[in-house]
Amino acid sequence: MTASSSYQPTGTHGYRGANAGEERRAMARGLPTALVTWPTFAALDVFVVLAVFPSASVTRLLLYRLLGEVILFWLFLLARREKTSAELLDAAHVFAVWSTGGLISVMALEFGDLTWNYMHGLSIVMLVDATILPTHFSRSLRMTLPVALSFPIIMGAGASLDPGLAEQWSSPRSLVIFACNYIFVLATAILVSAASHGLWSARQQVYEARKLGRYRLVAPVGRGGQNEVWLAWDESLRRDVALKLLRSESKSEADVRSFEREARATSRLTSPHTIRIFDFGASSDGIFYIAMEHLAGADLATLVRDHGPMPPARVVHFARQVCLSLAEAHDAGVIHRDIKPHNLYITRVGDEHDVLKVLDFGIAKQATMEGDATMTDVGVIKGTPTYMSPEVISAGTVDARSDIYSVGVTLYYLLTGVAPFEGRSFGKLVYSHLTLPPIPPSLRAPGPLSSELEEVVMRCLAKRPTERFQGARELLTALDACVEQPPWTPDDARSFWTARAAQPRNEPPPPDPGPTVRLRPDKAVPVA
Repeated sequence: MTASSSYQPTGTHGYRGANAGEERRAMARGLPTALVTWPTFAALDVFVVLAVFPSASVTRLLLYRLLGEVILFWLFLLARREKTSAELLDAAHVFAVWSTGGLISVMALEFGDLTWNYMHGLSIVMLVDATILPTHFSRSLRMTLPVALSFPIIMGAGASLDPGLAEQWSSPRSLVIFACNYIFVLATAILVSAASHGLWSARQQVYEARKLGRYRLVAPVGRGGQNEVWLAWDESLRRDVALKLLRSESKSEADVRSFEREARATSRLTSPHTIRIFDFGASSDGIFYIAMEHLAGADLATLVRDHGPMPPARVVHFARQVCLSLAEAHDAGVIHRDIKPHNLYITRVGDEHDVLKVLDFGIAKQATMEGDATMTDVGVIKGTPTYMSPEVISAGTVDARSDIYSVGVTLYYLLTGVAPFEGRSFGKLVYSHLTLPPIPPSLRAPGPLSSELEEVVMRCLAKRPTERFQGARELLTALDACVEQPPWTPDDARSFWTARAAQPRNEPPPPDPGPTVRLRPDKAVPVA
């Protein structure tokens, strides 16, 4: 299934855990404000020099501004880079805040006036940082106090080189004016730390609310039927997982039973082409979840939408992997009943590309353990109409051959870019599945298609189960006899995914071809 979060403090400056990625993104979003604010004040520097301190060096002031901008831009680049470690980003953040505060104090030396209110620039640095990245009070205070203290420290050090500045340090009047200005800087440091803590605390409460057991919810991945899928962080094993949740409005006894059945059935399957289940449970407030492996890649429906029909050899490559998954499932008495491109996910395992995983056993039935697999729950039949076999529609006996039919519809779609039967109404679609022969895929595919592969697809789409392949292994044997040209090689797969990664993509996954429906058996139509 297709995953980070507010920084959690550990030690003096540390950011750790799943929160690091989310805070990195927050920093990347907020730093453009600092990148604009910092150089904007260069205009004020020039004005002050021309109007008040003509002896100050404009060139040095602008160089200081440029140095600060470079430091902030460096921090921005680190925040944009996903592979930046939390430790490095933490250190760079501290360095950037302290450096910009120090630069303002150094620039104040150019004016040589202890009483000049240029020190209030430090308040702006503290405010901008707290806005970009709120944190707890003690850490915020450790960030703001060095910034606030940089002014008296640097101005004190500068007094050893500037007699005029040294004289101000010994003048009661100058010290009083300095104190009146500086107390606002210190007050800002404390108030900013308190406000930062308030924002951080609110974020932490939201963050804690997004936790189920040891799993921290990071971002929603998808929603359909009765379930939601979230990218989550496993805090025990420190890895991304896909967390499938039973929606709060779907908590009938039957829904929970079906959800648990999916978890138990899938967890027993070990094929490398079946999604792996790690955990099943419920939170303290009654939210049921299934934790499964998190996959990076795309489902077959997305690939066809983005790239069109696939080369026949690649279709055979994917079909073989579907058969390997289903063979094990069928041996265990598990009938998937919702095979379709949206539930077939293509990912990478190690250096192997184009690895297929069968997803979503949510409406699967265990025929060997629970009797007749006609219905998932009493009185209803579930499935996706475009890929539903005639016997499912007609409330007949559902077995492994029903999955074979759905595989046939999927292969047809991959080869041609369209399903064998399409209808604007549910009734028309059902009628087509029950009575109409499909148009041979060779007449709709964009390129040549071998007679052997076409025969495989058409046999999968036979109306009567007895006329189809009788199991996934028999279908696999038939696919092995299909020699498609040109062949699909590992280099072809690697090149495809490299090219795809270079293309910008903002489109969401294609919509499911109609929702999974509940069909009343008493309304079903017998197979002719």
